[in-house]
Amino acid sequence: MSSSFFATPEEQYAWLKQFFEPSTMWCIVRDKTRHPYHWQQVHAPEALETFARRAPFPDAVQVALGRHELSAPEWRTVSLKTGKQYDDLDFIRSQAVSIYLSLYSDAESQRLLFEGSIGVAKRVWYQDAGVDPEPLYRWHYQIKRRWWKMMDRRYTPVYRGTAIRRPIPVPHPYIAVSYGAVQWCVGGGRLKSADTYAVYDVVSKEEAKAYENALRLLQSQSNG
Repeated sequence: MSSSFFATPEEQYAWLKQFFEPSTMWCIVRDKTRHPYHWQQVHAPEALETFARRAPFPDAVQVALGRHELSAPEWRTVSLKTGKQYDDLDFIRSQAVSIYLSLYSDAESQRLLFEGSIGVAKRVWYQDAGVDPEPLYRWHYQIKRRWWKMMDRRYTPVYRGTAIRRPIPVPHPYIAVSYGAVQWCVGGGRLKSADTYAVYDVVSKEEAKAYENALRLLQSQSNG
């Protein structure tokens, strides 16, 4: 259960610094640009500024936020094919909210901003582990509602095609874009999906609606 978005690293780190309160919360970060498996405990909000803003791939920086009253961080041992082992966060027992940060591509010539996501696991997974998911779900909703204040609801991503440009671009209304991400696109940047690697621009919701209507008309003509 996750929601996708595009936002600048500056916006996200500023938000996390303001939101993270060590007396009531815990925070750990995995920065794969430094180490693929190591999680680092964050003890002060200012430390969040030390993690990567650029990366060679999506999902490079993962932030886990938890509440002391729900659970402390719980760990599980993971074995690699090389025979080595490492301690990974058990998100279910830790009852953590996961945020994969939206980061710039480190290939500056590409001018890309990678997709991020925020979410928790499915209810049934917590129930199977003997964990009541409802307190976490309520907290996740509160975090997401505050996180979404970074998003500019006047705009939406649109896919124009890469190798072959589509005659009618395809809007993606379920992916949010922040105020900073909109300005990034206005300045010549583009947005890149973490899953499909599609590259998006942004358009106003009114323009996206016109694209949707044109696509429906094109489909009805094709079916007819």
